[in-house]
Amino acid sequence: MRKTIFVRMLIFVVALGFVTTANASHRSSPVGTWLLTVTFPEGGPPPFKEFLVFHANGTVTETNTTLHANSALDPASPLPLNGSIGVGAWKHIGKRTVKFRFVKFVFNAGGIHEGYLVVAGQAKVHDDSLQAEATTELRFGPDLDNPFTVIPFGTAPSTATRITVH
Repeated sequence: MRKTIFVRMLIFVVALGFVTTANASHRSSPVGTWLLTVTFPEGGPPPFKEFLVFHANGTVTETNTTLHANSALDPASPLPLNGSIGVGAWKHIGKRTVKFRFVKFVFNAGGIHEGYLVVAGQAKVHDDSLQAEATTELRFGPDLDNPFTVIPFGTAPSTATRITVH
């Protein structure tokens, strides 16, 4: 009986240690869903909201309020283009710092593939907040790595909060 109680207590203590470690590492991990506010310098696109999802396997997905499936319908849009969700990858480059890159398909208002939007940057995690800076390019042409024309949008800082369960 005592042996059984001791084994159960030992299992509980070990499990509690794993939960505590997981919660501590969560605070420095980018894994999860983030709501960003992206603000380009003066002369760039207007500020917008973006969801950025860092997956545990090193992939990233993105969507935003500026370039999406119906953005060409917005008369205030600076370019009459639509975009897919963004897909890409990320990796740790420091304890709380990651490097990421994602790509979106870009279509004209008629649905014809025109090129790609490429975003590459770094982000630093501070518990449930994130500071990011990324460079954005619009690449026209069928080949991602050999476009006909490149329109750089420059570098934009972003602030984000982690989406959590309450």
